[in-house]
Amino acid sequence: AVTYYAVGYAIVELRGFWAMWSLPMVFMGAQMLIMRLDILKTGQHRLPNVEFLGHMAPYFAVVGCTLEYRYVYSEASVAFAYGFALLAQFSQFAMCLRWLDLAWPDEQKPDMPEEPGRQWWPGSWQVPSAFTKHLWFITPPKKLDPAVSPCLLHEMADMAAHGGGFETCSRRKGKAPAGKDTKGMSSEAAEEGAHGGSSLPSQAGRKDLPWQLMRVVILTAALQWLFAMLATSAEIILGPDSLMKPPGEPPWIRDTKYRHFTPAMVHLSTEDGLSTEYRLFSASKARYTDQAPAADHATAPEETHAEETQAEAAGGAGHRRLAKANGTDAAFEELLKLMPLIGDLVERAGAGAERYTAPGDNIASLPAPPQPNFMAPGAKVKQVSWPSLFEPRHLVCGGPELVGRAPVVLALTARGVGASVHIGQDEEDVRAQPFSLDGLGAFGRIAGAGWTSNGLQLVTAAGDVLECPGRGASANGVWPCRKSENAPLPVPAGTELVAAAVAEANDASTEPLVAIVLKHAPQYVSLYRASGGAWHPAGEVHVPPGFGPRPSLTLAGQELTIVGASVEVHRRHLLSGVSTLHPPPVGGVAREFRAACSLPTGEVLRLALKQAGSAWGPELITAA
Repeated sequence: AVTYYAVGYAIVELRGFWAMWSLPMVFMGAQMLIMRLDILKTGQHRLPNVEFLGHMAPYFAVVGCTLEYRYVYSEASVAFAYGFALLAQFSQFAMCLRWLDLAWPDEQKPDMPEEPGRQWWPGSWQVPSAFTKHLWFITPPKKLDPAVSPCLLHEMADMAAHGGGFETCSRRKGKAPAGKDTKGMSSEAAEEGAHGGSSLPSQAGRKDLPWQLMRVVILTAALQWLFAMLATSAEIILGPDSLMKPPGEPPWIRDTKYRHFTPAMVHLSTEDGLSTEYRLFSASKARYTDQAPAADHATAPEETHAEETQAEAAGGAGHRRLAKANGTDAAFEELLKLMPLIGDLVERAGAGAERYTAPGDNIASLPAPPQPNFMAPGAKVKQVSWPSLFEPRHLVCGGPELVGRAPVVLALTARGVGASVHIGQDEEDVRAQPFSLDGLGAFGRIAGAGWTSNGLQLVTAAGDVLECPGRGASANGVWPCRKSENAPLPVPAGTELVAAAVAEANDASTEPLVAIVLKHAPQYVSLYRASGGAWHPAGEVHVPPGFGPRPSLTLAGQELTIVGASVEVHRRHLLSGVSTLHPPPVGGVAREFRAACSLPTGEVLRLALKQAGSAWGPELITAA
């Protein structure tokens, strides 16, 4: 039983092919050793060596499981699997008969010779000779040994004389027990009689109760394997037909839903065709109740008109189609009619042929995206020499009033490595000056930045606000930063910021204005204003559709710039609500756009990554 359980668990639950084949070796090897070491092949046995079928039975089952669980279906494999299953069951049935053969008691034979310390029982006892090595009976000797004290024999004689009672050994050798006449007996017989004669009580019948119980147990096991063979044969004959209802279905006494089912309404896996009533699901084919077949109109137009009149009368002022069907069917029919229009709308939106605007948007400033053609000019790229292996995430634009000369832009990575670029009108090639932000290690990734009159303002993904005083990095390329006096931004627990931007509220106040985008709500930009050492909500801006889960933000005064996956730049004035949409630059070069900001001249500057060989490098792009 343990072998079959282990084989079934290995193949059904674990799909362990080699484990299934190796398990029977352990159990069947132990079974063979026990039978060879503990059971003697002596006497007249009717089924010699049949136990080898029992040893091989689990392997027949393993072969059947291998064929049944093979990757490709085959009718021949199913037939062989059934055959090996029957062979395994027959082998176990033969094994039970072999156990019965070994346990069958021998015929009556002469008594065994008495030897001190050796096993002995009368020849009339029904004992199987195959198990003689493991049978030990406590029996007294038939004759008195002179070298052995007779006290034990005297006690047994007293017990026999008093009907099984017990008394102390007080008689001496030579005295016969009461009621015994020793006249006319030989000395040896008298001595034997004096010692109580045979110690075995007379048998009123055969003492074979253990054998009878063992025979019932073995025959019961054999009948169980015989029943298993008959049940398997019935399964082979029935095939895919089932005698019972599927699992989970109630009995017929409580099942009123499927009582009308007949065998003709049930489709079996062995049938070639499908029933005319078979449908995979109810909406596999669109049906319109207001379009009757032509044959129906030709044969009985009066009946159709009469039915429609009755439906309208029954439904009152309801729609004729809704009167013919229930609400759910009618709703699905109307939805099926709209599916082509919805599909066309999705295609147009994905191709960029549709534009979505919010109330207050300047429609005139939303030009359609340019269509690249063969003669279209490429994007205008600033010639900048960047540090190697530099992949910035954020772009910050600063005006001349912040640096005292030509506009400067800062490109920053999320970990605080940056480069500054002086944007000159007459310069052909500009060299970026690398620097690093010191003091960011304990605050984590940068979500956004802004350049104010107080220096560089940073916002981390956790909502901490940092400040880097000064107009730039020192001569050694380090820009020290510290935690701002402002409190951390109100970021809900369990989320983080994916984008942020910082700017001064207005010319008369140095209190910052912050725009943030939460990870779990990328379709909204939340505005907060610092006042009294705390952050207060200042508004909310909806991110245009198609900008993806990680837009980029920059703030320049009261103007918010949003860049997303669509490569378009959306600029919105926070006070007037006027929006401007800048289309992506025309060009066939594959780029990954990261951020954008507005220069003091009003020009939009984009930050993108372009692959050059095996590495990616940044680019600053303006509209062509």
